[in-house]
Amino acid sequence: MGIYKIGKDGITAIRNKFIRSQAIVFFILVLMFGYFYLYDDRFKDAYSLYVFPVILLLYFAWSSYRRIKVAVDIYNSLEIEVNDLHIIRRQKGSPDLTLSVFEISRMSRVRNGIIIRGESAGAIMQIPSALDNYDELEEQLEKIRPFDESDIKAFHEKFWYVGLLLMLGGFFGLNTSTNPFVLILSGIALLLFLHVFVKAVYRNRIFSDARRVTANWILYVISLVLIALVVLKVIGYI
Repeated sequence: MGIYKIGKDGITAIRNKFIRSQAIVFFILVLMFGYFYLYDDRFKDAYSLYVFPVILLLYFAWSSYRRIKVAVDIYNSLEIEVNDLHIIRRQKGSPDLTLSVFEISRMSRVRNGIIIRGESAGAIMQIPSALDNYDELEEQLEKIRPFDESDIKAFHEKFWYVGLLLMLGGFFGLNTSTNPFVLILSGIALLLFLHVFVKAVYRNRIFSDARRVTANWILYVISLVLIALVVLKVIGYI
């Protein structure tokens, strides 16, 4: 068996992929702010209001740089170990994720590598195709268990676009409408996004128990603030 890591060329490709994705989001934000601040009469000649988008774009640029740096550090530290009894994923900032070969319920080739699912909902291991000697790793895994023809995704993975629509629709309705019915629906949409899609991500065993507890508390606090905001907008207080 053996231990597999990502080489220099793989790290460069991953860094470029993250840069492209962040650049696309940044471009979309610039277009959105450009539309509102150049074509909306409420913002014409209100130069003091330009401070907010400038600060937001600068923050996004800084946070994108940090995210890319953290992601590259994680992939630099990534190791996949395969032996007769276990498949182990190690990476910086996370506990080791160990799947017993007897625990594997499904193993499939996906677009960017391999996904291995255990019997529990949080037992999910993703193996990137950027690993050196990836073909050899595939052969080792196939000796443990034949690959399935397709992957069976969880609800939040399969219908990720529903979560995106809930988030965008909820934010749009909450910020543009004064209709109580629309405000309540927008609040419900955002709560569903938080507790169906966001919360599901932290069930993965790659996150430590302490991190999952912290994430749950943050979600509850955000939910309470969101509910309070909806109530205040419905009664016309804000």
